[in-house]
Amino acid sequence: IDRIVEVPLPDEQGRRQIFQIHFAKAEKLAERQLLNGVDFDAVIRETEKMSGADISEIVRRVLEEKVRREGVGEEGVELVTTEDITREIKSYERAKKSQQTIGFASQNQPTA
Repeated sequence: IDRIVEVPLPDEQGRRQIFQIHFAKAEKLAERQLLNGVDFDAVIRETEKMSGADISEIVRRVLEEKVRREGVGEEGVELVTTEDITREIKSYERAKKSQQTIGFASQNQPTA
């Protein structure tokens, strides 16, 4: 039997919890602090129409960029900031829009 279960997008509280869960898990794995004074209120406002999967991907991308920069020995690599996250949100939105424009969007997702 097939079932379709619609899961609504998370509200502000849900998005905050999703960010906190993913960053807490990353800090536990890294065994060190990864965030520096992140303004989650600002970040939450930027993610209004995003799913938990979108937020998870943004966190992954932000952390991956920090690791890449540290790995090549770039100087001045600091902890993740509000600006790092908001920059990645904008980049992710552009990438998602481009994918939809060229037809990589799922058949179940609106293309507009």
